[in-house]
Amino acid sequence: MQDFELKITKKDWLKIILLSLILAKLLSVFIYLLLELPPFDGLLTGLILGLYLGLLSFASIHLNNTYLLPRIRNGIRFWWWFLAGVASIFAGALGFYLAYQTAVALNLAIPSQVPKNLLLLSLIVGFLNYLIGLLIFLFINMRNRKETLLRKTLYLRNLSYLRMVESHFLSNLINNIVELMNRDLEKAESALIKLAKFLRFILDERDLVSLAEELELVRIYIELQGIRFQNSISFTYELDDPIMLNITVPKFSLQMLVENAIKHGYTGKPLHIHLRGKVCDGGVELYVENDGKEISAFSMGSGLKLLKERLELHLNGALELVSTQPVTFCLSFPLEKAIGQTKINPNTLKGGELTCLKRS
Repeated sequence: MQDFELKITKKDWLKIILLSLILAKLLSVFIYLLLELPPFDGLLTGLILGLYLGLLSFASIHLNNTYLLPRIRNGIRFWWWFLAGVASIFAGALGFYLAYQTAVALNLAIPSQVPKNLLLLSLIVGFLNYLIGLLIFLFINMRNRKETLLRKTLYLRNLSYLRMVESHFLSNLINNIVELMNRDLEKAESALIKLAKFLRFILDERDLVSLAEELELVRIYIELQGIRFQNSISFTYELDDPIMLNITVPKFSLQMLVENAIKHGYTGKPLHIHLRGKVCDGGVELYVENDGKEISAFSMGSGLKLLKERLELHLNGALELVSTQPVTFCLSFPLEKAIGQTKINPNTLKGGELTCLKRS
């Protein structure tokens, strides 16, 4: 039933309640002016009505998502529509009734027709509340579907890109392992074990992983590159707070930047890649810099464009080149979006350093 669940954000609720207040106030003032009643009383009555409708609609949708949807099977969707409609009408009718009683308690002017037709008017407002709720449901559900399709599209594009890039990497790596088997079987066996771990990362379907897992992926990637390079590529990192290991990042985000640094920055001389991570003003900033070849003209390739899109989609983040010498990329995103659930022991990774072998 997740297709029916209203995944409403805090901003959505603020907009809905604000819209309820504005519409209810405007409608009430208009009716009061037509009936030649004090417009200020109409303004207060509309404010009270909008507040009740917004709060009761919130309660109705929350209870619906929490208690009703989990108990309804996919094959009985009719009951979801029926019960959700009844709850929405009831919320609207109850909101109108409570607004009327509150207006009476505050001695506000009330149209004489309201007390005489209280039940009928309550049902009419309830039905209108249902129609508005239905429009909200269709709008938000359409947005959720669009976001889901975008996530799937980015996932497939990411998978396609990884297969394209890693095919070259794996082809060269396997050839180097075959050569290594003739010289050192123990190192060849170790390389195959690392390759198996790296392949498990590739086959993992998660879009987001903890920073600790991403660093482990980078460590394996650098060690595998050690079969091609000899003592010329190193990777280090420092984090302002070890708890940063628990934040989530798009899978292959750091690995892609490390690979990019090796591909475009390595000139045969020792290359050092360094990650700096810090939390400031409620945001996370990860700087990946290398002291390799300076960038003279920059334009994002398909890999970096894809990483930028994934950052924007999953974390409301951004990717930018902040320095051309040393070459430095910055990944930034709100901390609240990046808080992970997996508990990682900071002592297992803090201050780690990886060294890769130089090309022979």
